[in-house]
Amino acid sequence: MKLEAQALDTERPAAASSSPHDSPIHFLLHLQKQFRRRRRYELSSCLVGVCWCSRTLFWCRLYCWTCCCFHVPPGVSGDIEIVQLHGAPSAEDDSLCEALQRGIEAVRRGDGCYLVYRYPAEVLGVFMVARLYLLARFVRSSSALHSPWISLVGSLNGVDAMKPFFHFKSIFKLQPLNVLLPLTMLNTLLVAAIVRVLERPVQASFDNYWKSIWFTLVTLSGTGLGDYFPVTYLGRAFSVVGGMFCGVLTVALIQSLFFNFLDLSPSEKKVRYLIELEWWEKSTRQNAAKLLQAAWRAGNLRRGTDPSDQRHLFSMMRTARRLRIEKPTIELSIEDQIAEMEAAVLAEVDRMEAEKLEVIQRIQTKAMQFSALKEKLERAS
Repeated sequence: MKLEAQALDTERPAAASSSPHDSPIHFLLHLQKQFRRRRRYELSSCLVGVCWCSRTLFWCRLYCWTCCCFHVPPGVSGDIEIVQLHGAPSAEDDSLCEALQRGIEAVRRGDGCYLVYRYPAEVLGVFMVARLYLLARFVRSSSALHSPWISLVGSLNGVDAMKPFFHFKSIFKLQPLNVLLPLTMLNTLLVAAIVRVLERPVQASFDNYWKSIWFTLVTLSGTGLGDYFPVTYLGRAFSVVGGMFCGVLTVALIQSLFFNFLDLSPSEKKVRYLIELEWWEKSTRQNAAKLLQAAWRAGNLRRGTDPSDQRHLFSMMRTARRLRIEKPTIELSIEDQIAEMEAAVLAEVDRMEAEKLEVIQRIQTKAMQFSALKEKLERAS
Protein backbone atom coordinates (compact mmCIF):
# COMPACT_ATOMS: atom_id res chain seq x y z
CA MET A 1 0.00 0.00 0.00
CA LYS A 2 2.88 2.42 0.75
CA LEU A 3 4.45 1.68 -2.61
CA GLU A 4 1.14 2.33 -4.35
CA ALA A 5 0.70 5.60 -2.46
CA GLN A 6 4.23 6.67 -3.42
CA ALA A 7 3.54 5.71 -7.01
CA LEU A 8 0.36 7.76 -6.98
CA ASP A 9 2.20 10.74 -5.43
CA THR A 10 4.91 10.55 -8.06
CA GLU A 11 2.42 10.23 -10.87
CA ARG A 12 0.28 13.19 -9.78
CA PRO A 13 2.80 15.98 -10.68
CA ALA A 14 3.72 14.16 -13.85
CA ALA A 15 0.06 13.95 -14.76
CA ALA A 16 -0.40 17.65 -14.03
CA SER A 17 2.36 18.50 -16.50
CA SER A 18 1.41 15.85 -19.05
CA SER A 19 -0.83 16.29 -22.03
CA PRO A 20 -4.61 15.82 -22.01
CA HIS A 21 -4.12 12.41 -23.68
CA ASP A 22 -2.96 10.97 -20.29
CA SER A 23 -6.35 11.63 -18.54
CA PRO A 24 -7.63 7.99 -19.00
CA ILE A 25 -4.70 6.76 -16.92
CA HIS A 26 -5.67 9.02 -14.02
CA PHE A 27 -9.28 7.88 -14.34
CA LEU A 28 -8.30 4.21 -14.13
CA LEU A 29 -6.05 4.82 -11.11
CA HIS A 30 -8.82 6.72 -9.35
CA LEU A 31 -11.32 3.95 -10.16
CA GLN A 32 -8.96 1.29 -8.78
CA LYS A 33 -8.49 3.29 -5.58
CA GLN A 34 -12.26 3.69 -5.05
CA PHE A 35 -12.80 -0.01 -5.71
CA ARG A 36 -10.25 -0.96 -3.04
CA ARG A 37 -11.87 1.35 -0.50
CA ARG A 38 -15.33 -0.03 -1.23
CA ARG A 39 -14.09 -3.59 -1.03
CA ARG A 40 -12.51 -2.89 2.36
CA TYR A 41 -15.80 -1.37 3.61
CA GLU A 42 -17.89 -4.30 2.34
CA LEU A 43 -15.49 -6.77 3.98
CA SER A 44 -15.80 -5.00 7.33
CA SER A 45 -19.60 -4.95 7.03
CA CYS A 46 -19.60 -8.65 6.22
CA LEU A 47 -17.45 -9.40 9.27
CA VAL A 48 -19.80 -7.41 11.51
CA GLY A 49 -22.79 -9.33 10.13
CA VAL A 50 -21.08 -12.68 10.63
CA CYS A 51 -20.20 -11.79 14.23
CA TRP A 52 -23.78 -10.70 14.92
CA CYS A 53 -25.21 -13.92 13.44
CA SER A 54 -22.73 -15.99 15.43
CA ARG A 55 -23.76 -14.26 18.62
CA THR A 56 -27.44 -14.75 17.83
CA LEU A 57 -27.08 -18.42 16.96
CA PHE A 58 -24.79 -19.19 19.90
CA TRP A 59 -27.62 -20.14 22.27
CA CYS A 60 -29.33 -22.26 19.61
CA ARG A 61 -26.11 -24.13 18.95
CA LEU A 62 -25.51 -24.56 22.67
CA TYR A 63 -29.00 -26.01 23.03
CA CYS A 64 -28.41 -28.46 20.16
CA TRP A 65 -25.02 -29.49 21.53
CA THR A 66 -26.51 -30.07 24.99
CA CYS A 67 -29.22 -32.30 23.53
CA CYS A 68 -26.74 -34.19 21.37
CA CYS A 69 -24.56 -34.92 24.41
CA PHE A 70 -27.19 -37.45 25.53
CA HIS A 71 -26.88 -39.40 22.30
CA VAL A 72 -25.16 -42.69 23.06
CA PRO A 73 -22.68 -43.65 20.31
CA PRO A 74 -22.87 -47.15 18.83
CA GLY A 75 -20.83 -49.72 20.72
CA VAL A 76 -21.14 -47.98 24.09
CA SER A 77 -22.96 -50.08 26.68
CA GLY A 78 -23.36 -50.21 30.42
CA ASP A 79 -25.82 -49.75 33.25
CA ILE A 80 -26.69 -46.81 35.46
CA GLU A 81 -27.83 -47.65 38.98
CA ILE A 82 -30.47 -45.37 40.49
CA VAL A 83 -31.16 -45.36 44.25
CA GLN A 84 -34.42 -43.58 44.98
CA LEU A 85 -36.02 -42.97 48.37
CA HIS A 86 -39.31 -44.81 48.33
CA GLY A 87 -41.46 -45.40 51.39
CA ALA A 88 -40.67 -45.96 55.03
CA PRO A 89 -40.06 -48.99 57.28
CA SER A 90 -43.08 -50.98 58.32
CA ALA A 91 -44.64 -50.11 61.65
CA GLU A 92 -44.88 -53.80 62.58
CA ASP A 93 -41.38 -54.87 61.54
CA ASP A 94 -38.54 -52.36 61.15
CA SER A 95 -36.55 -54.76 59.00
CA LEU A 96 -39.21 -54.71 56.29
CA CYS A 97 -40.34 -51.87 54.06
CA GLU A 98 -43.96 -50.93 53.69
CA ALA A 99 -45.07 -51.42 50.09
CA LEU A 100 -46.61 -48.31 48.60
CA GLN A 101 -47.71 -50.11 45.45
CA ARG A 102 -48.30 -53.73 44.64
CA GLY A 103 -45.49 -55.32 42.68
CA ILE A 104 -42.83 -52.78 43.70
CA GLU A 105 -40.36 -53.88 46.35
CA ALA A 106 -38.12 -51.45 48.20
CA VAL A 107 -34.77 -52.24 49.82
CA ARG A 108 -33.97 -51.28 53.40
CA ARG A 109 -30.81 -49.18 53.63
CA GLY A 110 -30.08 -47.39 56.86
CA ASP A 111 -33.12 -45.64 58.25
CA GLY A 112 -35.07 -45.53 54.99
CA CYS A 113 -36.41 -47.70 52.22
CA TYR A 114 -35.03 -47.20 48.76
CA LEU A 115 -36.04 -48.24 45.29
CA VAL A 116 -33.00 -49.62 43.47
CA TYR A 117 -33.14 -50.12 39.72
CA ARG A 118 -30.82 -49.99 36.73
CA TYR A 119 -31.06 -48.19 33.44
CA PRO A 120 -29.10 -49.22 30.36
CA ALA A 121 -26.95 -46.52 28.82
CA GLU A 122 -29.30 -46.27 25.84
CA VAL A 123 -31.97 -44.76 28.09
CA LEU A 124 -30.13 -41.43 27.95
CA GLY A 125 -31.33 -41.17 24.37
CA VAL A 126 -34.80 -40.14 25.62
CA PHE A 127 -33.43 -36.65 26.20
CA MET A 128 -32.97 -36.35 22.45
CA VAL A 129 -36.71 -35.70 22.30
CA ALA A 130 -35.83 -32.07 23.06
CA ARG A 131 -34.72 -31.74 19.44
CA LEU A 132 -38.33 -31.91 18.33
CA TYR A 133 -38.17 -28.15 17.95
CA LEU A 134 -36.79 -28.94 14.48
CA LEU A 135 -40.28 -30.18 13.61
CA ALA A 136 -41.52 -26.59 13.67
CA ARG A 137 -38.86 -25.61 11.13
CA PHE A 138 -39.81 -28.58 8.95
CA VAL A 139 -43.47 -27.53 9.03
CA ARG A 140 -42.46 -23.99 8.11
CA SER A 141 -40.27 -25.13 5.21
CA SER A 142 -42.92 -27.49 3.82
CA SER A 143 -45.76 -25.01 4.26
CA ALA A 144 -47.39 -23.29 1.30
CA LEU A 145 -46.82 -19.98 3.11
CA HIS A 146 -43.03 -20.34 2.86
CA SER A 147 -42.12 -18.15 -0.10
CA PRO A 148 -40.12 -14.95 -0.73
CA TRP A 149 -43.28 -13.12 -1.78
CA ILE A 150 -45.02 -13.83 1.55
CA SER A 151 -41.85 -12.81 3.38
CA LEU A 152 -41.85 -9.51 1.48
CA VAL A 153 -45.53 -8.90 2.27
CA GLY A 154 -44.91 -9.63 5.94
CA SER A 155 -41.90 -7.31 6.11
CA LEU A 156 -43.91 -4.50 4.51
CA ASN A 157 -46.54 -4.91 7.25
CA GLY A 158 -44.09 -5.31 10.14
CA VAL A 159 -44.59 -9.09 10.51
CA ASP A 160 -41.87 -11.73 10.34
CA ALA A 161 -43.64 -14.22 8.08
CA MET A 162 -40.75 -16.68 8.30
CA LYS A 163 -41.27 -17.48 11.98
CA PRO A 164 -42.54 -21.03 12.63
CA PHE A 165 -45.15 -19.69 15.07
CA PHE A 166 -46.69 -17.52 12.33
CA HIS A 167 -47.00 -20.58 10.07
CA PHE A 168 -48.48 -22.61 12.94
CA LYS A 169 -51.15 -19.99 13.62
CA SER A 170 -51.96 -19.57 9.94
CA ILE A 171 -52.28 -23.32 9.32
CA PHE A 172 -54.37 -23.73 12.49
CA LYS A 173 -56.76 -21.02 11.30
CA LEU A 174 -57.02 -22.45 7.79
CA GLN A 175 -56.93 -26.20 8.51
CA PRO A 176 -57.21 -26.87 12.27
CA LEU A 177 -57.72 -30.63 12.02
CA ASN A 178 -54.50 -31.02 10.04
CA VAL A 179 -52.67 -29.60 13.06
CA LEU A 180 -54.59 -31.14 15.96
CA LEU A 181 -54.76 -34.77 14.87
CA PRO A 182 -51.03 -35.26 14.05
CA LEU A 183 -50.01 -33.26 17.12
CA THR A 184 -52.23 -35.31 19.44
CA MET A 185 -51.07 -38.64 18.00
CA LEU A 186 -47.39 -37.66 18.10
CA ASN A 187 -47.65 -36.41 21.67
CA THR A 188 -49.51 -39.51 22.89
CA LEU A 189 -47.26 -42.09 21.22
CA LEU A 190 -44.05 -40.28 22.14
CA VAL A 191 -44.86 -39.78 25.83
CA ALA A 192 -46.11 -43.36 26.08
CA ALA A 193 -42.88 -44.71 24.59
CA ILE A 194 -40.70 -42.62 26.92
CA VAL A 195 -42.68 -43.58 30.05
CA ARG A 196 -42.55 -47.24 29.03
CA VAL A 197 -38.77 -47.12 28.65
CA LEU A 198 -38.30 -45.38 32.01
CA GLU A 199 -40.76 -47.50 34.03
CA ARG A 200 -40.00 -50.98 32.70
CA PRO A 201 -37.12 -51.67 35.14
CA VAL A 202 -39.48 -51.05 38.08
CA GLN A 203 -43.05 -51.86 37.03
CA ALA A 204 -43.88 -54.92 34.96
CA SER A 205 -47.25 -53.42 34.02
CA PHE A 206 -45.52 -50.95 31.70
CA ASP A 207 -44.04 -53.76 29.62
CA ASN A 208 -47.23 -53.58 27.60
CA TYR A 209 -47.08 -50.59 25.29
CA TRP A 210 -50.88 -50.27 25.14
CA LYS A 211 -51.02 -49.80 28.91
CA SER A 212 -48.52 -46.98 28.53
CA ILE A 213 -50.73 -45.42 25.86
CA TRP A 214 -53.74 -45.76 28.17
CA PHE A 215 -51.83 -44.06 30.99
CA THR A 216 -50.76 -41.26 28.63
CA LEU A 217 -54.28 -40.66 27.34
CA VAL A 218 -55.70 -40.57 30.87
CA THR A 219 -52.98 -38.16 31.98
CA LEU A 220 -53.14 -35.80 29.00
CA SER A 221 -56.92 -35.64 29.03
CA GLY A 222 -56.93 -34.66 32.71
CA THR A 223 -59.00 -37.66 33.82
CA GLY A 224 -56.36 -39.21 36.08
CA LEU A 225 -57.92 -42.57 37.01
CA GLY A 226 -54.83 -43.63 38.95
CA ASP A 227 -54.76 -47.30 37.91
CA TYR A 228 -51.25 -46.76 36.51
CA PHE A 229 -48.77 -44.11 37.57
CA PRO A 230 -44.99 -43.69 37.34
CA VAL A 231 -42.76 -44.07 40.38
CA THR A 232 -39.33 -43.22 39.00
CA TYR A 233 -38.00 -39.70 39.00
CA LEU A 234 -37.52 -39.51 35.23
CA GLY A 235 -40.88 -41.13 34.54
CA ARG A 236 -42.64 -38.59 36.73
CA ALA A 237 -40.72 -35.71 35.19
CA PHE A 238 -41.57 -36.69 31.61
CA SER A 239 -45.20 -37.36 32.57
CA VAL A 240 -45.53 -33.92 34.15
CA VAL A 241 -43.82 -32.16 31.24
CA GLY A 242 -45.87 -34.05 28.67
CA GLY A 243 -49.11 -33.47 30.53
CA MET A 244 -48.40 -29.83 31.36
CA PHE A 245 -47.04 -28.45 28.12
CA CYS A 246 -48.22 -30.89 25.48
CA GLY A 247 -51.47 -32.15 26.99
CA VAL A 248 -52.76 -28.80 28.23
CA LEU A 249 -51.75 -27.14 24.96
CA THR A 250 -53.52 -29.78 22.87
CA VAL A 251 -56.67 -29.64 25.01
CA ALA A 252 -56.66 -25.83 24.77
CA LEU A 253 -56.42 -26.03 20.98
CA ILE A 254 -59.30 -28.51 20.89
CA GLN A 255 -61.38 -26.22 23.10
CA SER A 256 -60.68 -23.21 20.90
CA LEU A 257 -61.66 -25.24 17.83
CA PHE A 258 -64.87 -26.34 19.58
CA PHE A 259 -65.74 -22.79 20.64
CA ASN A 260 -65.09 -21.48 17.13
CA PHE A 261 -67.41 -24.18 15.82
CA LEU A 262 -70.15 -23.07 18.24
CA ASP A 263 -69.70 -19.39 17.43
CA LEU A 264 -72.57 -17.88 15.44
CA SER A 265 -72.02 -16.54 11.97
CA PRO A 266 -73.00 -12.91 11.16
CA SER A 267 -76.26 -14.09 9.56
CA GLU A 268 -77.10 -16.24 12.58
CA LYS A 269 -76.31 -13.34 14.93
CA LYS A 270 -78.68 -11.13 12.95
CA VAL A 271 -81.46 -13.72 13.20
CA ARG A 272 -80.91 -14.05 16.94
CA TYR A 273 -80.98 -10.26 17.27
CA LEU A 274 -84.31 -10.03 15.43
CA ILE A 275 -85.82 -12.74 17.64
CA GLU A 276 -84.61 -11.07 20.84
CA LEU A 277 -85.84 -7.70 19.57
CA GLU A 278 -89.30 -9.15 18.93
CA TRP A 279 -89.41 -10.61 22.45
CA TRP A 280 -88.24 -7.29 23.91
CA GLU A 281 -90.89 -5.29 22.06
CA LYS A 282 -93.59 -7.70 23.21
CA SER A 283 -92.43 -7.45 26.84
CA THR A 284 -92.24 -3.66 26.55
CA ARG A 285 -95.81 -3.41 25.23
CA GLN A 286 -97.14 -5.67 27.96
CA ASN A 287 -95.28 -3.74 30.65
CA ALA A 288 -96.53 -0.41 29.26
CA ALA A 289 -100.13 -1.63 29.42
CA LYS A 290 -99.68 -2.91 32.97
CA LEU A 291 -97.99 0.36 33.95
CA LEU A 292 -100.95 2.40 32.67
CA GLN A 293 -103.38 0.14 34.53
CA ALA A 294 -101.38 0.43 37.76
CA ALA A 295 -101.13 4.23 37.41
CA TRP A 296 -104.87 4.54 36.74
CA ARG A 297 -105.70 2.31 39.69
CA ALA A 298 -103.34 4.18 42.01
CA GLY A 299 -104.83 7.51 40.86
CA ASN A 300 -108.42 6.44 41.48
CA LEU A 301 -107.62 4.88 44.84
CA ARG A 302 -105.29 7.61 46.00
CA ARG A 303 -107.28 8.15 49.18
CA GLY A 304 -107.28 4.46 50.08
CA THR A 305 -105.19 2.93 52.80
CA ASP A 306 -103.97 -0.16 50.87
CA PRO A 307 -100.38 0.48 49.67
CA SER A 308 -100.28 -2.58 47.39
CA ASP A 309 -101.33 -0.50 44.37
CA GLN A 310 -98.44 1.91 44.94
CA ARG A 311 -95.99 -0.97 45.26
CA HIS A 312 -97.34 -2.53 42.08
CA LEU A 313 -96.95 0.81 40.29
CA PHE A 314 -93.35 1.18 41.43
CA SER A 315 -92.64 -2.41 40.39
CA MET A 316 -93.95 -1.72 36.88
CA MET A 317 -91.82 1.44 36.72
CA ARG A 318 -88.69 -0.52 37.68
CA THR A 319 -89.54 -3.15 35.07
CA ALA A 320 -89.91 -0.44 32.42
CA ARG A 321 -86.53 1.00 33.34
CA ARG A 322 -84.92 -2.45 33.24
CA LEU A 323 -86.41 -3.18 29.81
CA ARG A 324 -85.13 0.15 28.50
CA ILE A 325 -81.61 -0.76 29.66
CA GLU A 326 -81.79 -4.35 28.37
CA LYS A 327 -82.72 -3.45 24.81
CA PRO A 328 -81.04 -5.97 22.46
CA THR A 329 -78.15 -4.72 20.37
CA ILE A 330 -76.08 -6.21 17.59
CA GLU A 331 -72.51 -5.62 16.55
CA LEU A 332 -72.71 -4.83 12.89
CA SER A 333 -70.00 -5.82 10.45
CA ILE A 334 -68.12 -3.26 8.39
CA GLU A 335 -70.34 -3.92 5.37
CA ASP A 336 -73.52 -3.47 7.43
CA GLN A 337 -72.17 -0.29 9.01
CA ILE A 338 -71.34 1.14 5.58
CA ALA A 339 -74.78 0.14 4.29
CA GLU A 340 -76.45 1.74 7.32
CA MET A 341 -74.46 4.95 6.87
CA GLU A 342 -75.30 4.98 3.17
CA ALA A 343 -78.99 4.53 3.94
CA ALA A 344 -78.86 7.36 6.49
CA VAL A 345 -77.10 9.67 4.01
CA LEU A 346 -79.59 8.83 1.25
CA ALA A 347 -82.50 9.45 3.62
CA GLU A 348 -81.03 12.82 4.57
CA VAL A 349 -80.52 13.70 0.90
CA ASP A 350 -84.13 12.76 0.14
CA ARG A 351 -85.34 14.90 3.04
CA MET A 352 -83.30 17.87 1.84
CA GLU A 353 -84.59 17.34 -1.71
CA ALA A 354 -88.16 17.29 -0.43
CA GLU A 355 -87.57 20.50 1.53
CA LYS A 356 -86.03 22.07 -1.58
CA LEU A 357 -89.06 21.16 -3.69
CA GLU A 358 -91.37 22.48 -0.99
CA VAL A 359 -89.47 25.78 -0.80
CA ILE A 360 -89.49 26.10 -4.61
CA GLN A 361 -93.22 25.42 -4.68
CA ARG A 362 -93.83 28.05 -2.00
CA ILE A 363 -91.70 30.56 -3.92
CA GLN A 364 -93.67 29.84 -7.09
CA THR A 365 -96.94 30.26 -5.21
CA LYS A 366 -95.80 33.57 -3.74
CA ALA A 367 -94.62 34.71 -7.18
CA MET A 368 -98.00 33.88 -8.70
CA GLN A 369 -99.78 35.73 -5.91
CA PHE A 370 -97.47 38.70 -6.35
CA SER A 371 -98.07 38.79 -10.12
CA ALA A 372 -101.85 38.60 -9.58
CA LEU A 373 -101.70 41.42 -7.06
CA LYS A 374 -99.60 43.47 -9.48
CA GLU A 375 -102.16 42.99 -12.25
CA LYS A 376 -104.95 44.11 -9.93
CA LEU A 377 -103.03 47.22 -8.99
CA GLU A 378 -102.36 48.03 -12.64
CA ARG A 379 -106.05 47.65 -13.51
CA ALA A 380 -107.08 49.80 -10.58
CA SER A 381 -104.72 52.56 -11.64
